[in-house]
Amino acid sequence: MNAPSRPPALRFSGFRVGYRTGSGTRWILDSVDLDVPTGELVLLLGPSGGGKSTLIGAILGLDDPHAPSLRMGGTLEVLGQPVTGPLPRGLRGRVGAVFQEGALIDDLSVRENIELAVREIADPERKVAPRVDGLLERVGLAHPPSRVAALSGGQRKRIALARSLAGDPALLVLDEPTAGLDPRGAEEIARLIREVHDGSSVGRTTIIITHDLEAFRSVADRALFIDPRAGTLRGCTVEELEPSLARMIEAESIPAGPPAVEPLSWRQR
Repeated sequence: MNAPSRPPALRFSGFRVGYRTGSGTRWILDSVDLDVPTGELVLLLGPSGGGKSTLIGAILGLDDPHAPSLRMGGTLEVLGQPVTGPLPRGLRGRVGAVFQEGALIDDLSVRENIELAVREIADPERKVAPRVDGLLERVGLAHPPSRVAALSGGQRKRIALARSLAGDPALLVLDEPTAGLDPRGAEEIARLIREVHDGSSVGRTTIIITHDLEAFRSVADRALFIDPRAGTLRGCTVEELEPSLARMIEAESIPAGPPAVEPLSWRQR
């Protein structure tokens, strides 16, 4: 007997998001119908200012649909639950995020930054100290400096990742996780993210906003591309990215013509 299939990690049905302007609405995405499969490591790509942060804000429940400047419509489901604003209680701890600058609290020690997340998100019956030890080991930093200010750029990335894993999330979103790192450091972080992804016991889906295709090309399963001029969100394999599209992403500019990216195994309804 076949096991029941899991719902997609993300489902967009007629989804649209944009901003009011003096002349009407600038739609970043318009009438998107697409499923993001569960369990994959996915890159979110597109030009700077193309709407990646707005889309991630919607997924994480950070966008206020009632804000005067924001317009949203259609349906967005996260881990099988509709999301129209702040994440519902049922997704508490199931969605994790790593922001570009790490968002560590300088007034707390490195361990206290992770302890705070464990106490807030994880099962209260768990012992906090062993949980923190395990998270530090998972990101390859079992004995970190005590002060946040003493962390190197790569160490900050690792601590922020460890903190995001406090609740063992089924969906993990990372915003430019290799920003500010040299190529070697970026590749190390990319490999670590892949290892953490593969080591999940919950069939984790990982979404990464990045311009660093070089670091992530070999570790990603899929890519999503936002074309703000067409208002589309399209899926493809990383190998399907045309050279012109890759150059556009890395140069953070929009080309004269739309890139030809054809989805293969993504479900676009």
